[in-house]
Amino acid sequence: MAFVSRTLYILGIVLLANSGYSSYQVSQLEKTGASNLSDGLPLDLKIEAILSAILLTLAALWDIEMQKCRPLGPLAELSEESVKALTSSPLKNIEMRKAMDEYEIQGFTPYDSLEHRLSFVNWAAKRAEYAKWLESQPN
Repeated sequence: MAFVSRTLYILGIVLLANSGYSSYQVSQLEKTGASNLSDGLPLDLKIEAILSAILLTLAALWDIEMQKCRPLGPLAELSEESVKALTSSPLKNIEMRKAMDEYEIQGFTPYDSLEHRLSFVNWAAKRAEYAKWLESQPN
């Protein structure tokens, strides 16, 4: 069954690469003026690109369906307690009210950097000020 999905993947990738390269060639022909395709890409390239997308999607869906039937490998023998130990988190929930109380006791909040940030800096004026200062300095 994996043969079918791999075949669909390969066929879809080949078609997509071919349509991409062909569209590149068409665009190069349009740049040189050898072709006068005013309506964009030819219909067969559009169909080829759409067909490759459909084939790649079918291959992915087929592969997903086949993975449902596969055994999990070394994880299949884990006990329920082992799974709980692997999936449990040592982190505890933080109550925002308590966290903010601690910040306020220390005298600042996490939002201080936003509330007390500098306003817009006029870099042109700063450069002019620096140039004037540079001129006033003795060599």
